[in-house]
Amino acid sequence: LWKLAEAEGASGPYVRNDRTVPAGVTIGSVVSEERTLGLIDVDAIFGELPEGEAMPRAIIGLDILRNYVIELDFDRSVAGFTRSDAYTDFPAKGAIELERMSGLRLLRTKLDGVEALAVVDTGATSAVHLSVDFEGAVNLGRRPGSQTLVSSVAGIHQRPITSLERVEFAGRTFADAPLTLSAEPLGNSIDAVIGMQLLGQFNLILDFARSRMWMTPNASFGTPVRRDRVGLHTMGDRLEDGSGVLVLVAPGSPAEKAGFKGGEIVKEIRDEAGA
Repeated sequence: LWKLAEAEGASGPYVRNDRTVPAGVTIGSVVSEERTLGLIDVDAIFGELPEGEAMPRAIIGLDILRNYVIELDFDRSVAGFTRSDAYTDFPAKGAIELERMSGLRLLRTKLDGVEALAVVDTGATSAVHLSVDFEGAVNLGRRPGSQTLVSSVAGIHQRPITSLERVEFAGRTFADAPLTLSAEPLGNSIDAVIGMQLLGQFNLILDFARSRMWMTPNASFGTPVRRDRVGLHTMGDRLEDGSGVLVLVAPGSPAEKAGFKGGEIVKEIRDEAGA
C-alpha cells in the first residue's frame, strides 16, 4: 500500500510503503483480476475539480494495463480493453515503437532539436514535463517563463513553466508547447514526460506488451494547447461557500500586475458567487 503522508520538516507529501489491500479489479466485461492494491490520497493529486466533475477514486497502472491492448477513442470518450494475446485488430501499418525501461514505455522524441526519452503518460495533464537533469534543461530554464501548479503522486507543487519552440515525435511536430520543469530527476534515464495536452489530440491504441502504439488524429488535433492566460490558481483549497483561496499568483502574470496576492479569497467573478 502506498499512502501519501506529511514528512516531518518536509514541504509536501511523500510516498511511503504502508500496508497492502487485496481486491478484485474489474473493468467492463473484459478485465477481471485479483490484485494487491496500493492506497494513495487522490485529493492531493487532483486538488479541487470544477463544479460537477467527479473526483477520480483510483489510478490504473501498468501492472494491469500491460496485459491488455487499450483503445482510447477520445472523440467518443470510449476506452476498449482486449486481452493482449487475443487482440487481432492491429492497423496494417504505422506502429510506433516504444522502448522498455524499468517497466515503463518510453518514446524517442526531440525537444527543440535535442533527442530525449519520454514516458508516454495518459495520466499527465501537461504537454511536456522535463527532468531537471536533462542536458537541455539548464538552457530551457533560462528562458522567460513563470510559475504554475503541477500535480503528481507526490501532491500539487509550484514549478517553473516556459515553452518549447517545437516538440517532435511519431512523425509529428508541435509548435510552442508548454513545458514544466521537475524539481528532482525523473530517474531511470527518463528525460521527460509527454502528457495529455499532446497525446489527447490523437485516438490511441496502446500495446504495452509488445511495446508499441498507434496514433490517429482526432477531432481536437491541431487545436492550440491550453494555457494559463491569467495567472490565478485556486486549486487545492476551496471554502464551504465555494470561494477560492489563491494558492498561487504567477509571477509576471496579468493577475500579479492587477495586484492580486497569494492567500486572498476570490468570492465573486462577474458578480457570480462561488468562483
